[in-house]
Amino acid sequence: MNDDQQYVSFDRLVSQKLSEQLADANRQIATLAAMCDIKDAQIAELRSQLENKDDTNGNA
Repeated sequence: MNDDQQYVSFDRLVSQKLSEQLADANRQIATLAAMCDIKDAQIAELRSQLENKDDTNGNA
């Protein structure tokens, strides 16, 4: 195998590894985004509960 073929082979391996790492990072980002959405919904629900509690106590 000449030098050009070795570089192409190495570049292909590096490219494949980087693609795998990028795909893994994208999966992690999607998971974290979903977790943030859940937490945002939980925060909104707790705020609503607090507002309702204040309303029922006459503190609005």
